Amino acid sequence: MALNTDFFVAPDAIKKTVDLTLTDGRVVSQDVYVKELGVTEFRRYLLEEREAEEKGTDARAAVLAALIARTIVDEAGEPEMTIEQAGQLKPIVANSLRKFILGANGLGEM
Repeated sequence: MALNTDFFVAPDAIKKTVDLTLTDGRVVSQDVYVKELGVTEFRRYLLEEREAEEKGTDARAAVLAALIARTIVDEAGEPEMTIEQAGQLKPIVANSLRKFILGANGLGEM
């Protein structure tokens, strides 16, 4: 019996619209492509996040920046930004992207 192909991450980036709330309260809609996380990538993120908890705020921010850089891609599936660029996002935008990434992967709020 072959497993259903829907059990595996999509080979192509998935286009979705994300609503990002800015610090002034405005909501900006942005079309983005997101790369689905496989179980290995997702567990890596969880482990990095747990280890960062012990190290403090800077480490936690770096883990979030890496997640954003690895999963927000262009139409061809290439990273839309580097980890360093993701680290320069406004915190409210980065947190909105985190929620969006987890939601796009069927994980909801964590």
